[in-house]
Amino acid sequence: MDRNHRIIQVSYKHRNIRVVAYLSAEYLLGPHLLNDLLNLGLTEECNEAFKELGIDLATVAAQEPEPGLGNGGLGRLAACFMDSLSTLGVPAIGYGLRYEFGMFRQEIRDGWQVERSDKSYKKECPIKRNVKRKTSPIGSIPPHSCLGIQPHSLSVHS
Repeated sequence: MDRNHRIIQVSYKHRNIRVVAYLSAEYLLGPHLLNDLLNLGLTEECNEAFKELGIDLATVAAQEPEPGLGNGGLGRLAACFMDSLSTLGVPAIGYGLRYEFGMFRQEIRDGWQVERSDKSYKKECPIKRNVKRKTSPIGSIPPHSCLGIQPHSLSVHS
């Protein structure tokens, strides 16, 4: 996957193609099966194959667990946005946070919240990139130097 990503990056650079970079703290992808079948144009074919076996595709799809990659809301919106970019053929890459211990599933027991870790985080992530961390002591970075702007150039619009 990483090799293909590099090939695409080089190809885009040589052809001077701009790429949307989308940053979200989380992505909540939702169930995949029916969406993937739709995108591949295989929904009807799979539905017929399942019927021949006496199995209802909707019943199978309902068994798919919801991936615990976020808490919903904005995470779901971010995932839908990336899906739309892909559907439209817009070159894009999504950046996000991968929490060390993963997101959690919430249960209420005896009136108290109990967290259960997401099982998908127990395995090493195949798309995770290790990035060297860079730290700066507080006070060593001049104000606004990261943004390349001076305080007097800031304006607030309401």
